[in-house]
Amino acid sequence: MITPASPIIGVDVDGVLADYRSIHNQIIADGKTPYLEIKDDPNFWLTLKPYRETAECLKRLRGRIQPTYFMTTRYGISPQEQTALWLQDNGHDCPSVIITSQPRNDAERKKAMGDKDKAFIARAMGIDAMIDDSPTVFKAFALSHPSCCFFLVDQPWNQDVKVRKSMHMRVRDVGEALDKLGV
Repeated sequence: MITPASPIIGVDVDGVLADYRSIHNQIIADGKTPYLEIKDDPNFWLTLKPYRETAECLKRLRGRIQPTYFMTTRYGISPQEQTALWLQDNGHDCPSVIITSQPRNDAERKKAMGDKDKAFIARAMGIDAMIDDSPTVFKAFALSHPSCCFFLVDQPWNQDVKVRKSMHMRVRDVGEALDKLGV
């Protein structure tokens, strides 16, 4: 894998650092629609539980010479501010948060519009390495930003993705990706 000595890194939040899936599944189990529950909640994104390795990984990303961008598709009330506060509460002192898209309704959310946006934004910003869990983001990067090293965080929802290029790698968690990047 070829990356600069100090790469510019993009990191997804949900499914990589934060456990969104558990609360999403609970909302559905309660007979509610996640989009409707999230869009009017001023604190929803603050309530997500971090994965076990999140605090340590966020500490490793602090103070790097090259920036780390936290790129996520979120919606509702002040998702950028909520995400920045969540990252600060979990170990990163000054996060740069990019909301790649804010769907206006559940139909837009289901189209995963932000997945393509992430690849275009990452390319424009010169991101050298991306850490994400989404199969559609993985495919968007392969097409739109093929020179970016892509680390696909292993999750039940991405098991059908075949990682074949030397610039792309499946990792068990964000910590393993950082190890491979030398961070």
